[in-house]
Amino acid sequence: MCGIRLLAALPNSTKAKIAEDRVLRSGTSAREPLRESQNAKPDADQLSRIDGSHQLLEENEYSIGIIEEIKLFKPGQIVPINAETRNQKANFITAIYKIKAPKP
Repeated sequence: MCGIRLLAALPNSTKAKIAEDRVLRSGTSAREPLRESQNAKPDADQLSRIDGSHQLLEENEYSIGIIEEIKLFKPGQIVPINAETRNQKANFITAIYKIKAPKP
């Protein structure tokens, strides 16, 4: 959620609006497939949904990189959203490994 707070601080410009739309869409969309995967029964269905979330986070990470490149923020201001994105990606990868692990 720190991403939403960060985006609220973006300046009012065309560049900022485009970046905001990309980050907000991919960042918030990543949570829904993960939530759906918790109710999915077959492992393949769970993996598919988690992988979809992971791909959206990859897109979010790319969009954050664009924000950094066009220098809409001071470098240190992007650190929390980068950390949150990496943490979520790590959680998804861990979930994928747990599903793929051999069942006793």
